[in-house]
Amino acid sequence: MGRNFFDEPFSGQLKLSLPPLDAKAVPLVTADQVNRIPPPLPNWLWTVASQVQDLDEITVVTVADQSCHQRIQRLVEWNLLGEEASFFVNGKLEVVRRDEQNKRRTALYDANVHARDLVWRATTETHALFVEEAELYQFSVLAGMTDLRSALSKRLCSQYPVYMAEMVTFLKTLYTDNVFVSVMK
Repeated sequence: MGRNFFDEPFSGQLKLSLPPLDAKAVPLVTADQVNRIPPPLPNWLWTVASQVQDLDEITVVTVADQSCHQRIQRLVEWNLLGEEASFFVNGKLEVVRRDEQNKRRTALYDANVHARDLVWRATTETHALFVEEAELYQFSVLAGMTDLRSALSKRLCSQYPVYMAEMVTFLKTLYTDNVFVSVMK
């Protein structure tokens, strides 16, 4: 796919194009920010890029594979904001249970109330957010991004409802692609 512009110090700006998302959904990344990115991340980005356009001061990397879009947006956000990055899509984590009349009851997750009460379960939407976070954790391990890995570890343990389904998901994620070996080093 031509020259790999990550092989040398980057000058200019990087624009990630993630069709069909609105171009405003992913901010421009400055040269300084690109040069601070750990090497495995640009290498991975290069492998998922479907097109690269070098337009003098702006390099546009297009990623057509929509399964990567959420991860890319979150990694850009992490690179720009660090610990301040908020990975919650809508800021709402919910749990669900059946009450005495077997009616579905949903509540906003509160660790002080719901963490030890095993009648609750994460909603499908909250579990999907947990899965995204676990997959990002997996990527941070493989990419050697220790700061991101540490932040994600704290979030997964303290901000999400972690019941049996979430534990199984996380363990499956760790045992994929030799991540467990990387975590244990």
